[in-house]
Amino acid sequence: MTVPLVSPLPTSSGRRARPGATLVVTGLLGLAAAVIGAVVWYFVLAPSGFQRFDFDDANRSIRFRQAGEYVLFEEGPGASAPALPPSIEVQLRAEQGRGVPVEDLVEPGTLAAPDAYDTPWHEGRAIARFEIEEAGTYRLLAFEVEPDDPAAYLTSPPEQLAVGRHAATTWLGRPTALVVLVLTPLGLGVAALAVGLHRRSSAGTEVGTVR
Repeated sequence: MTVPLVSPLPTSSGRRARPGATLVVTGLLGLAAAVIGAVVWYFVLAPSGFQRFDFDDANRSIRFRQAGEYVLFEEGPGASAPALPPSIEVQLRAEQGRGVPVEDLVEPGTLAAPDAYDTPWHEGRAIARFEIEEAGTYRLLAFEVEPDDPAAYLTSPPEQLAVGRHAATTWLGRPTALVVLVLTPLGLGVAALAVGLHRRSSAGTEVGTVR
């Protein structure tokens, strides 16, 4: 009886990874990242995600889900153009009654439109900012005041006010941010998915031609 000097290697019973499978998964993850980026930009970073209310309804409770710096915007037709500041006072208090400092962004007597935006749906400029140290519900109050120098202020109050994250005033709140948040992962995802599917198809064709 002949005994083999070397034992045969055990054959693997596991399934081999299909060609292009990693690229297909990567492509799908890229597409998912693009969708998530678009949703985050639209509802969190862009002006479309701001909390809005009429100036006449500016005595209200606002819930801030995260601590950080926030900006108060004046909105309305032509609000993105440089103009004098509105003659209003803005107060913000926590539920416990503790006041939150509010910084005006437009100096009296100056024509300015800081962090202005003009989209098909909203137009506005930043007029104040404040820092939220703890997430929670705060009371916002905005009302007209009689200025010492009427010529240094607008003669009418804002039509609408909006509150948004400070990130909205950076490049993240601009449509150009979609290049990084959406178009880049979308392009990489489509490319990876196309290559992965091509490799899978090519592998299937080669297997099918074996006799």
